[in-house]
Amino acid sequence: MHFLTFLLTLGLAAVAFPVLYLRGVVSLVERCQAFLAPEASTQPRKPLAEGVSVAAGKSGFSVERLPLLLGSGLLLVLEIYIQSAWSAFSVLKVLEYAQQPGATRWVYYASGFLLCEGALGVIARKDPGLSIFRVLRSVIPMGSFAVFALVPSRIDIFYGWLRALASFRLW
Repeated sequence: MHFLTFLLTLGLAAVAFPVLYLRGVVSLVERCQAFLAPEASTQPRKPLAEGVSVAAGKSGFSVERLPLLLGSGLLLVLEIYIQSAWSAFSVLKVLEYAQQPGATRWVYYASGFLLCEGALGVIARKDPGLSIFRVLRSVIPMGSFAVFALVPSRIDIFYGWLRALASFRLW
């Protein structure tokens, strides 16, 4: 019964996270990029590498483009932080349920990993273009599940606030 509760809890969150991320965070990033680079605001979201190449200019670095470079870097870090928070949340839920008496731990870890990576895969699939920044935005959060599962104390360094949210139970 605990395993079904775990699957339902993390499964619902795995469906909700990509939807909320793609509708909320991605639209916020698009608006910020439109603010930083108004000439590109009429086009759909481009890969961050194109924004950086526009910022650097064809003839090298340009001081006028420095806000775009800094803004694009901050947006990249924000996206990685939010997606890695999902990995941390998933690991916290796995740890919560895997510590139940009589639980088979590897089943919780395997199913938690699949649900976590599936949600991150949906987000990565919707990201346009192919660039090193897209890879970073996808691979770092996916790898953070393994890091947090192997060393759970690392969660508290960046996501100490998440422990209270992850301990909330619907039933």
